[in-house]
Amino acid sequence: MLDYMLSQEHKLRCIRFDKGEECIDSLKLNPDMIILDYVLPGINGLETYRKIKMTKPEVPVVILTGHYDASAAQEFLKEGVYDYMLKEENAVNTVKALVENVMDQAEEEKIQEKERWTQREVLRYTIGFIAVLAALACIAWFISH
Repeated sequence: MLDYMLSQEHKLRCIRFDKGEECIDSLKLNPDMIILDYVLPGINGLETYRKIKMTKPEVPVVILTGHYDASAAQEFLKEGVYDYMLKEENAVNTVKALVENVMDQAEEEKIQEKERWTQREVLRYTIGFIAVLAALACIAWFISH
């Protein structure tokens, strides 16, 4: 249901994996966000999360689980998970809001990076222009003496 909602309402490409290892092997696809269950076949969600953070620390990870475990929740939060939530009646709306928030943050980061790039380019051209002026001043001085 979550895949359908995100792909239909937000036009997002959602890829679902049954195992943590499959998710880790697919990080080369450069996901914008990962929604991860705690209970997984193979390595559990916490171990999967740790491996995700070693490879792609910038990717926000939301833990969405049907099995509340207080110690696991504390461990995830201590490790820096974006959010930890239970699969419950309102979870779809909460996840939808989280996805919108992540998308908004990503867009804001793109805008800020473009502004930083523009500032670097302006500085680079300004320094280049000053260097040319300095060279011309030196040449003019040598010619006049």
